[in-house]
This record gives sequence, structure tokens and C-alpha cells, in this order.
Amino acid sequence: MPKAVFAIGRDRQPLPVPRSMVDRSTLVNIPKSTRSVIAKAEAAEVGGRYADAYASYFEVGELMLDTADYARAKKNLLKALDMAKKMKSLRHQTEANLHLSEAFRGMQKYVPALKHAQAARELAQRSRDFRKIAESWLKEGVVLLNHAEALQEDEGSASYYKSAITAFKEVLSLISSFEANVRDLYELDAEINIGICQKGLENFDEAETAFLRCIIMAKRLGKNEHVRLSQVSENMGILYLEHGKPLDALKNFQVAFDNVGLNDTESQASLKMNIAYCQRNLNKIDEALKSAKESREIAERSHLEESIELAQRFITEIETILTQDRELKRMEEELLRPGGAVNAHQALENRIRAAEMNMKADRPDKAVGHLKVAAGMIRKSKSPPPEEVHNWARVQAFLGECCFL
Repeated sequence: MPKAVFAIGRDRQPLPVPRSMVDRSTLVNIPKSTRSVIAKAEAAEVGGRYADAYASYFEVGELMLDTADYARAKKNLLKALDMAKKMKSLRHQTEANLHLSEAFRGMQKYVPALKHAQAARELAQRSRDFRKIAESWLKEGVVLLNHAEALQEDEGSASYYKSAITAFKEVLSLISSFEANVRDLYELDAEINIGICQKGLENFDEAETAFLRCIIMAKRLGKNEHVRLSQVSENMGILYLEHGKPLDALKNFQVAFDNVGLNDTESQASLKMNIAYCQRNLNKIDEALKSAKESREIAERSHLEESIELAQRFITEIETILTQDRELKRMEEELLRPGGAVNAHQALENRIRAAEMNMKADRPDKAVGHLKVAAGMIRKSKSPPPEEVHNWARVQAFLGECCFL
């Protein structure tokens, strides 16, 4: 799944990437060799035992999917599909096509991914397998969603998002007769992806509504679906972060982190960085530094080089900010210490200089505080009118600049 990523900088916004829901979230270890399984498949194929050949090719293909080796997955699943055709088994052809759709999607080859999802649906319709029909629509929707995410806005991404929403709504239209636990999972996956599509279309209210509905569903499903709760909470956090709501984003990222898979260290590191960024936006600098260091520690344990680099850049920047804060505080104290000004005019100048220092240090709130004090000093001033007007104009100009910071 795509992860949230960031562009670190004092005046730059994060660039989060939503995580599409797919139905493969459990990773397994690759055995030392799959050659014996492939050899078994080839021998079965030569001997005309197509069912055995299918089972072995499919086993390897599925294993490669689980470990994100999409090229090898495709190769073995195409073999499995060929065996299924020789068996004239609609069920096995359907399953192979569904997995091939996922393999091509992982390779970012969206046209063949879409083709195999649609082929799976046609086969499932012939056998009236409504669960596989729903699964094919879900696969198709995720392919369209990923394709939309890969495009720029002016390249027609909106049409792909809308087509994806249509596919996910097809899923919702099919599941009423499913068993409750199966129905709930299909509904949750479809709704999460609808929310991501609405977010891609910049329909904030619709996306928020979809995600809130998903959070309620995920909580209702209980501990068994904590990973889905993590994923939808992460997407909700990204939505809020992009719309300037860091406090709401922080709450959702924390829920996501608390429910993420124990072995999913990549998501753990990413979520900790999301949390750190929100804390930075909320001016909780010390907490942001702590979260970033925790992200780095998680990444180091799993040798996640990109995550380590991201966290380290953030840590370096935060430590620089803290150093600047300490120096700024020292300068302010020196400038505004009691008795530091020889007269009222000097006191006013020092106050305006303190405001200016905070503006340059990207501290508009503190700058405004100093300027308000300066404005009060001017009102009480006995300076000649021209000088009073000049100082008032300076304060108002600085206040205007603060509004743009």
C-alpha cells in the first residue's frame, strides 16, 4: 500500500498519499526456494495433470504477490490461468484472473490489471458466483483509483476517480445477501475507497462522511479488524492534515498507530512521522521531536532507509528550530529586560524590534503579541504627532505582514 510521505520544511506542507484498501495485508516469508514447487508444476503440466499444475503455479504466484514480487507473480499466475483454461474450470479461471489483476496493478500496469478484473467478472457471472463478482468490482475500483492517483489533475484523474466510485458502488449493490461478516468487510473496503476517491476529487465533506462511516463500521467489527481501523483512521488523518486541521489529524493518526499491525513496521514509522508533523504544526515542538525519534528507531530496527532519512531530516530541522528558539528567547530577554531602555522611545523601539525578530523567525503569534504591546505604548505616548504617526504606521505595517505568515 502506498504510504504517507512528507516534504519537510518550515513553510512547506506535507504531501500525504492515501492508502487504497486491498484485500491482501498479511505478509508471509518466502521459502528458501520455490524451484521445487515450480518443478512440480512443470512435471504435472507435462503429464497432463492440469489441476495439480494449476495448484502449484497458483501457490507460487500467490506467494509472490504476498511478498510484492509482482513480475514473478504475473509469470506464474499466467501459467495458472493457462492450466485453468485447459481444465475448463470457470472457478479457477476466475481466481487466476483476480490475482493477475492484482499483480499487474502492483506493476502499475493499469490497463491489463483492469482487463483481468473484468475477465474475472465475466467468468464469475457465468457461474453466478456473486462474491467473486463483488470482488472483481472491488479489484477494478482499486485499479482505477490507483490509476487516478498516478495521474496529474489535468491528465484526467477526475474521470478515473468517478469510474472507481461507480465500481465500489457496484460492490455495495451486490452484498446484501452475503453472510454478515463477509458483507461487513466488503462494505468497509468499498466505503473506504469511496472516501479516498472523494478526497481525490477534493470533495472534503463527502470524503469525511465516508471515512467517519468506515470508522464506525471498523469499531463495530472489533479487534479482528483493527488493521482496517488503522487504515481508515490514517486516511482520515491525511484528509484533515491537507485541509489545515492538524489537531483532528493528530487524533486520527494516533488511533491509526494504536491499531496498526504489530509487524507492519513501515506503517508504524510512517504514522509516527505523521504524528510528528501534526505536533509541529500545533507548535508542540518537543513532542514532535520525540515522535520523530521514535519513528527513526522503528525504521532503524527494520532497516527502512527512506524512513530513516525522512525522520533524520525532520529531527535535524526541529533541533535547529529549538536552538533558534533558545537564542531568540535570550535576545528577547536582553532586549526587554527591566531598565534596559533609557526612555519610553527606546522601550518602544525595543518592543518593535522584538516583534520583528519573531517575524523573521516565523513566530507570527509572538510577533503580534509584541506589536499589541507596542500599540498600547504608542497610545500612551507623549511623542510629537509626526513621530507618533510614524511609529503607529510601522506597527500597523508589521501587523499586516504577520497576517500573511
